[in-house]
Amino acid sequence: MSTVIGFVCEVSEQKVRVFTKSYKLIEMPYLPEMAPSYGDCLKITSKESYEIGTMNVPYFKISSENDDVFVQLLVIGPDRLSLPKKVADKYEQVVWSPHLELIRDPNHVYSINFKGGDVREVVVKYAPSSDGSFFEVFRAVQWLDGEQENSEETKKSYLRMAPWLMETLTDRAPIYNLCPEDMASTNLKKHLHKDDCATGICIHHEFPNPGFREDIKGSSPTVAVLWSPMTGLSRWNINNRETHTEFAFSGDPLLQLGEWFTYSFNDQRTSGSKRAKLALKREEFGEDVCAPRNERPTFFAATASDVTRLDPVKPTRRIVCETLTKDGEKILEHNIEKIENFREVLKESSSEEYKLRQEDMIIIRGAVLRSDKFSTIAQSYPTRGLFYLEKVFRIAYHRDGKVIYQNPEEKYVTEVPKDLSTIQVKF
Repeated sequence: MSTVIGFVCEVSEQKVRVFTKSYKLIEMPYLPEMAPSYGDCLKITSKESYEIGTMNVPYFKISSENDDVFVQLLVIGPDRLSLPKKVADKYEQVVWSPHLELIRDPNHVYSINFKGGDVREVVVKYAPSSDGSFFEVFRAVQWLDGEQENSEETKKSYLRMAPWLMETLTDRAPIYNLCPEDMASTNLKKHLHKDDCATGICIHHEFPNPGFREDIKGSSPTVAVLWSPMTGLSRWNINNRETHTEFAFSGDPLLQLGEWFTYSFNDQRTSGSKRAKLALKREEFGEDVCAPRNERPTFFAATASDVTRLDPVKPTRRIVCETLTKDGEKILEHNIEKIENFREVLKESSSEEYKLRQEDMIIIRGAVLRSDKFSTIAQSYPTRGLFYLEKVFRIAYHRDGKVIYQNPEEKYVTEVPKDLSTIQVKF
């Protein structure tokens, strides 16, 4: 069984209340042998057992003072000028973090100190509310002399998946317009630079390396492949120790499948010194130095570098599926029926809630499988997708997590502790 990580927000003689990303606030028994205190990190395996642990999340510092719990973390606030008025008004007094999700900001701390749409650092206080939120912005953390102004952490795309941005996606159709033509995933010859960053998933661990050269030191016959909807497929030479730090992950390519990483790029077409060296190499092999190498596809010309595992916030979980089907469209159609049936029941039971839900975004969590022909399909992305839907686990509203459909088999497939949902605290 996997472990759920959380931190203690309330303590009494009999109970402790723990905030977790998966289940929000849950209530656990107070175990004297563990003696949990405010702000302690807990590793939870069931509704009766836990142990004191640590939470190694970048820019996420938990502290406590006088029985109050505080978290210093990175958040993003809405840029009202770039959002539709209805969406801007809906998220007027909130900020968002991938760790704590929506956070109240009734005193406009973020908007007073920062520009909308920027990732910045604040301190939030545990303050549960009946609106379903659990934290409130307490104060801003001002960076001195640009100390962290250009921090790599603030550039990571997972920090920008705020609900107001996700909602605006529903206004854009068709879907392939969501990936602009200037993205490397759609412009397959786009030049990448060192300051270009991506967040992607490893989808292959021993792909034949199209850039393999026996005469070049460090060139490998196989590479891992990273995929990002923004930057497309990227070659990753895991065995090249220069591409990652020693604390990032194991060097075994097989263990990287299904894992998420942040990375930058080493593009031969945008590096002046490397272009000169390659020109000499090509001349030695009798190639035309003036040939338009810039026309080479990005997948052939660029490799991933500075690769770091994205452990704290992973949007997917690697699972083992014994049954493989390619009836994704039928599966989706079947679950659309579930959504429509749920809405009909809601319309009859609560007309007021039904009206409020009309514009709520719906999130489907399921298992997807990579197509065997992913490298060919990527050339026509996004009109064709590299993955197909294999199974649906849960359908829920994005705003408050209200469940429309829950697959009873999910606890076996994803190994989520099955009894924690029964001890969630409701307000």
